[in-house]
Amino acid sequence: MELTNIIQNLISWLLEHGIKIILIFIGTIVINKFLKSFIKKSFEKQVDNTINGEGKKQRIKTLIDIFDDIVGCIIWIMAILMILSELGIETAPLLAGLGVVGLAFSFASRELIKDFIGGFLIVLEDQYRIGDFVKIAGIEGVVKDLNPRTTILQSEDGYLHIIPNREIKIVSKKK
Repeated sequence: MELTNIIQNLISWLLEHGIKIILIFIGTIVINKFLKSFIKKSFEKQVDNTINGEGKKQRIKTLIDIFDDIVGCIIWIMAILMILSELGIETAPLLAGLGVVGLAFSFASRELIKDFIGGFLIVLEDQYRIGDFVKIAGIEGVVKDLNPRTTILQSEDGYLHIIPNREIKIVSKKK
């Protein structure tokens, strides 16, 4: 008799909550795919007119990938919170805790965020590319690497100079 009650309770719970969880999961996948497609189409139209020069497609792809990752992360966090709520886990304290952690993280990573925004704008505005001869922060050299956090220059004496993108105020570029 007790095994029958357990099975009935399990079936009842699965019908009530399991279907909702599956629908949340499927909905998250569908919304994620739709938004990624929407971002790609709208971003290509908007940014296509503002970016010029060589490597245009690669820069647009880089920017789209960044926004896709951000949107995907937000959607999945929302889905996880909905699933936890459906499982009976109280999400309000979790959200409050995440808010405090986010605030602490934002204070701790202020410089890192400045680097990423600087790197993003360097790519968006096509200020310089890998292989260009530039002068940044008083250092002249060839750009060996450019990523969202740093720019790496190799000076004529062979030294590699790693410059955080937040430090880049003026760029002189030799044509």
